[in-house]
Amino acid sequence: MNYLNYELGPDEKLILLTRQHRIVLAQPLIKALLLIIIAVIISPKLLEFSWGILLLLFWIIASIAYAVHYFLVWRLNCYIITNQRIIDINQINLFRRIVAEVDLGNIQEAVYEISGPLETLFNFGTVKIKLATTQSMIGLEKISNPQEVRDILSEARKGIKRNLDEIED
Repeated sequence: MNYLNYELGPDEKLILLTRQHRIVLAQPLIKALLLIIIAVIISPKLLEFSWGILLLLFWIIASIAYAVHYFLVWRLNCYIITNQRIIDINQINLFRRIVAEVDLGNIQEAVYEISGPLETLFNFGTVKIKLATTQSMIGLEKISNPQEVRDILSEARKGIKRNLDEIED
């Protein structure tokens, strides 16, 4: 979490840091595991050749690197909710990151959606945020506990409105 501190302003407080549910890691991890299993199954044939051990090692290392890459991208990809804004850190790959932010005052409404048996079973989904300024929607996709995140956003928005009302009085 320390790598995110430079993003926060002096009066800004971290309310929530969330990322996509761990279930999104299942597909790349299963692929990597299947690739390693295939390598083990065909290893007797590969070891008949002098270069077979090198190919087998490369195959296993590449499979592990594939899984580690997806894990690191998942770990670095996150949504930060503060008392002033939402920061979306979208890690595309290890060397490409897109950071977007939305002021809480620009949020018109936030709704959550859980659709499908997998999302219901593991309690993850999408929080859709409607912006007042552009009438567009942004989404915090495949996050854990979307209802809780929506509630936190609603409370943070109420805090912004209370602060604005106090300033006007």
